[in-house]
Amino acid sequence: MDDTIVDFLNNQSVVTICCTNDDDKPYCFPCFFAFNSREGLLYFKTSPRAYHSSLLARNPEIAGSILPDKLNVLALKGIQFEGMVLVPDQLARHSSRYYYQKYPLALVVPGEIYGIRISSIKMTDGARGFGKKITW
Repeated sequence: MDDTIVDFLNNQSVVTICCTNDDDKPYCFPCFFAFNSREGLLYFKTSPRAYHSSLLARNPEIAGSILPDKLNVLALKGIQFEGMVLVPDQLARHSSRYYYQKYPLALVVPGEIYGIRISSIKMTDGARGFGKKITW
């Protein structure tokens, strides 16, 4: 994975994930994430009783986007990606370590850590020139 993409992901905190409901209509939800660059996984925590958790269990194919925590409209940056959600029992033991290292206060919030195996990324990086795209 390109170092620019890895650096960007390591320095952001919120992802918007889009899945589909039973009528194949899009449903999006934002959540905090941590990135494991070695495995190429995004981790997020949510309740297994959340509406989107039931949608992900039925169809784990997702798309999403990540914008900078601090927007700079003159040098737009952001990521669009596609991937597959991995339920907690499919994840390595290390998923908790990555997530709680970034968000230690999340230890007191009930929920489970899910992962996303990223299959493709397109990053727009306006700091490198207007419309500059990096793909993976």
